[in-house]
Amino acid sequence: MTDRLLVTEFPELALTGDDTAQRGWIFSDKRESNYRRIGTGRIYVCQTKIDLSGYVLDDLTVYFRNSFEQTAGPYFGNWQVPDAGVSQMNTYKTIMQENVILSSVPLSDENIMALPFSTPGFIASSFTLPMFTAGTFDRTHIIHGTNKTLSINDTVASEPLGADGNGYYTVFDYNDYSSLEPTAADCIYCYRIFFLPASIRDGTSISGMDNISIPASRVMLNSMTSQEPDLEYLMRLKRSYELANQV
Repeated sequence: MTDRLLVTEFPELALTGDDTAQRGWIFSDKRESNYRRIGTGRIYVCQTKIDLSGYVLDDLTVYFRNSFEQTAGPYFGNWQVPDAGVSQMNTYKTIMQENVILSSVPLSDENIMALPFSTPGFIASSFTLPMFTAGTFDRTHIIHGTNKTLSINDTVASEPLGADGNGYYTVFDYNDYSSLEPTAADCIYCYRIFFLPASIRDGTSISGMDNISIPASRVMLNSMTSQEPDLEYLMRLKRSYELANQV
């Protein structure tokens, strides 16, 4: 067996409230970004791949020992309270969810939109039907998977939530559902997905978040490659192609 370190990188994401959307978001510097917006403007996804085609050409299977994430810095945001008598600010209005998924099969936009209600690899929640398409993933597809729910930590914020201010995001719920199952697929599909709170920018005086800054991150897979017996390898290839076509 030969040891390998597989790495996928995700860039930073800086957003500001969008005046033209239904309390959605746009890129702060309006330059090209590796993220794209899905749906109403509160879902952003960065998608990339880890190329394994060279291993496939050599009839090698990739095995995984462990996986872990690294983040370049803190998550930061600021909020506005135009009129505390009309609308109060609270931590619930700051909540966002981050999903990082490395999968042997691709996710569609419909699968991504279902993530808050149905985590891939688990029995699909009844709440996803008929509104969302959760996909037909099982545990083995998700080589690395985490979801984090974050909110502003108001104990170290610049101001109380009753006034305009800024502060750091902290994680209050974290789940790791990585399978680390071997793969003979020709690539690993990598996603970093954000479900954002409503921004304040919609022409109303409702309090809410106004800017969010999210640092770059990476996922590292401690892996090794080896040849399997022909029958096991062919069966793994067969499952990879079948699953990629049915999701």
